[in-house]
Amino acid sequence: MFDTSRPTATFPEPIRQDVDGIPVLAQPPAGELRGIWLHVPAYELSKEEALPVLQRAARLGYLGVSFDPWMMGARTIPEDTDNATRRARIFANFRRNFWPILGQTAIEVPRVLDWAEAEFDIHAPVTMSGHSMGGDIGVVAMGLDKRITKLASVVGTPDWTRPAARDLETQTHFMDLGQADWHARFFHDALDPMTHPERYAHGPRIAFILGGEDEHVPRNGAERFRTDLVERYGLDSITITYLAGKTHMDFMEYDLWWDEAVAQLQAQ
Repeated sequence: MFDTSRPTATFPEPIRQDVDGIPVLAQPPAGELRGIWLHVPAYELSKEEALPVLQRAARLGYLGVSFDPWMMGARTIPEDTDNATRRARIFANFRRNFWPILGQTAIEVPRVLDWAEAEFDIHAPVTMSGHSMGGDIGVVAMGLDKRITKLASVVGTPDWTRPAARDLETQTHFMDLGQADWHARFFHDALDPMTHPERYAHGPRIAFILGGEDEHVPRNGAERFRTDLVERYGLDSITITYLAGKTHMDFMEYDLWWDEAVAQLQAQ
């Protein structure tokens, strides 16, 4: 069971490591190590900006681990001189440019877990959280690596096609999602959770935490995913929680969703 209290703790210094070209950040707990909590940050956020999440996990006794998603943080490419430039480039053809970020980052998750297990000599079921884009990636990674047994996907979706998604800034205009090229389509066809339900037949715990007023990440993706797995395999391990009145960007405040994530993962 999770300890949901938040004791004052003096943490060891965070550990930074390059793992085969993947920049990783790990926050050990102050006391006994009980497991790994891996967090994947949102689009445009780095592992350093995930540190408050890692510290929350460390307060619960977990080794908090994060890493820079592909093309984010320390892996930013020269063309993305700032967030506005990056956003304009990615959203000019969302599927062509975004799907490879999802796919490449997802297949790096097992490598990061291999490092964490070896570095800290711990072998236990992994808990995972992902925020926005990180939530999308978390669902993929859970289908690939059965070490991950619990996931909080926060304003994430299992459906890469995002039907009826609206723009991030106003959440009023439908996005032109563009067309995938061969490279992007390869990642989609290999990894999209909606088209690979068999990877979740063993019933891992997935808690989707969504904004009641979020129009950027379509909420029906999680609903259709859960319905499909219920009908195919009779699973009851997927829950969907809506935070009333909250839009996508409200979830940049970690305290908005952290307690709900812990409570949902504790419930199963």
